[in-house]
Amino acid sequence: WQQRCMLWKNVVLTMSAPFVPVHFRDGYVGDVLTSFVRVQCDLAFSLCYFLAGVSGWLSSKHKFELNHDPVGDSVLFQVILVPFLTASPLFWRFLQNIRQAYDTRERWPYLGNALKYATAQSVALYGLFQPKLHSNPIWITAFVFATLYQFWWDLFMDWDLIRFNRGGLKINFRTRLLFKHKWYYIIAIVVNFCLRFLWTLTLIPESDESILQANLQVYLSPFIAA
Repeated sequence: WQQRCMLWKNVVLTMSAPFVPVHFRDGYVGDVLTSFVRVQCDLAFSLCYFLAGVSGWLSSKHKFELNHDPVGDSVLFQVILVPFLTASPLFWRFLQNIRQAYDTRERWPYLGNALKYATAQSVALYGLFQPKLHSNPIWITAFVFATLYQFWWDLFMDWDLIRFNRGGLKINFRTRLLFKHKWYYIIAIVVNFCLRFLWTLTLIPESDESILQANLQVYLSPFIAA
């Protein structure tokens, strides 16, 4: 506990937004939690499935049914636990940015960053509660917009890699770069573009109906989770 006390304290501070001041450490922990959404949902499913098996084993009235999923068919798991694990890290990061805007009295870049997490959260929740509407053009447009906004934020804000030239609309890499060859950065941009779409896809767990279907997301799950 002496070694991990600080870690759990940081997690509690992240979950306490916007009621406590936000430091770089808290924002970093929040970003890590947003990256573990798929992992958290899988761990929660495994734990609930194990507990359901133990409960059935201890109960003399329990009958094992191969066509019954005690966790996937549970309203508590599908409607409460999974949405909470999916949306709460994004919501905490959203609140952290709101608090930083309040403390610094600066709207930019904090409100812009808050918008990034708000759009991702909205797309994830809609896709979670309305899995049959994934082919809806409005939802697809929102999905693409949220992902492209995150991609733009990476290049221009978090990485500060690309800048607009003064007095013109031309864009170029910043003057000082760590590596001499720009193709390093071009590869990083392309990879980030692909991984951003995969990350947004991990926020939308596949439904139990799609598990047995030829769904691209089901085939990609082992890779996008990693």
